[in-house]
Amino acid sequence: LVRGIIDGTAAAAAGLIGGMALKMSDALFVRKAWRTFAFLALAFVGVGLLRWPMAPVMLVLAPLSILLARP
Repeated sequence: LVRGIIDGTAAAAAGLIGGMALKMSDALFVRKAWRTFAFLALAFVGVGLLRWPMAPVMLVLAPLSILLARP
């Protein structure tokens, strides 16, 4: 019973995260921020496809994105 509750809660959380990602991506399409999509793709490839740990990927990509965002 507890396992089913936890699985259902995890599915609901994944749905909420997906919905929030779609809402946030809508603003990116309006501004056509190609750099944002590039870093999003790099993070997806590193964590999702190559199965690298998230912390090192973020520790590399976050400073690079901040550096490129500076005027």
